[in-house]
Amino acid sequence: MAKNVAGKNFVLMANGKPFGCSQDVSLSISTTSSATVGCREDAQSTGPAGLVFTTTTVTGASWSVTPGALFRFPEDAAQAATMVTIPQLQILQIQGAKLPFVFSFDDDDTGYSATYSGTVVITDSTLNAPLADEATGDFTFTGDGNLTIVETLPTA
Repeated sequence: MAKNVAGKNFVLMANGKPFGCSQDVSLSISTTSSATVGCREDAQSTGPAGLVFTTTTVTGASWSVTPGALFRFPEDAAQAATMVTIPQLQILQIQGAKLPFVFSFDDDDTGYSATYSGTVVITDSTLNAPLADEATGDFTFTGDGNLTIVETLPTA
């Protein structure tokens, strides 16, 4: 029987460090395409009642990731070395930095894993500080170049 993956089991890494206490994360992949209309003389392109089918070709792709996170700060030097904070990401955004990015899931019980990786530029960030709740941050990481997707299926 297939297993479901809980979203909380995915790990988001930005700039080589875990994205501190990430909440909802969405990874979006978009493609652009062009359509070519077949010729009526081409028997393979013609359907019922002489309809002409179009052929769609993917001409490009883009990707982005939109995570949200609780506003957390390190309590000591050890934590500071192992987590990325919202202000750190916002500084990198202003600098126009290109960051390594990894979004992954590993199931130790079965050996299954899925990893999405590439380089991103932070194109949008919002710091939310509601009066009656915890502070959060929302980001848009826009892919810069290829998105690599690697899936490892169980072998047993």
